[in-house]
Amino acid sequence: MNALEGLEKFVLHKVYNRVFAPTRAHHTRDEALAERIANLRGLTPELLDVAPDLGALSSAWQVAGEELRKLDDFKAPKDKLVCLMNCCRIIGDVLSSQHSGADAFLPVLLLVVLRTNPPRLHSNVEYMAAYRGAQLMTSQQSYFLTQLASAAAFFWSASPATFGLSDAQFAALATAPGSVRFFASTL
Repeated sequence: MNALEGLEKFVLHKVYNRVFAPTRAHHTRDEALAERIANLRGLTPELLDVAPDLGALSSAWQVAGEELRKLDDFKAPKDKLVCLMNCCRIIGDVLSSQHSGADAFLPVLLLVVLRTNPPRLHSNVEYMAAYRGAQLMTSQQSYFLTQLASAAAFFWSASPATFGLSDAQFAALATAPGSVRFFASTL
């Protein structure tokens, strides 16, 4: 297994610039998703179904978000997955300590993604899914990658009806003064 891990890392380091977001369409999609997430910055934790006591744990979510932002710092799919796993473990540990159920995981992940707006999220998700060897992917890694892909898809498809808002209220999310503070300014 270690030889396979090493081979995957070696090969993908060599071809990374050709296989990670190889077309302009990938860059366009990344930019559009980042803009879409930024335009939803006015979402409150409650609109994401995050309990108020969990929404208030911003320092824990900041640490989780810092791990998520590191996805773009690595070339090997395993290294990117380690960042994702670290993020998700922080969320899981906090939820466990707060006696929150598994149903709270995805809403909190949505909150972390919203607050951090990780760079090139779409391409990172696609890259991990495409280039992590299936025989090397653990079920937990696969689960968390699916959750992150679901979070990206959620932000793509979010509409006023998703949150029970009018079109005007939904449009105002982009200009809401700090309802959700982004961590990027503190990194």
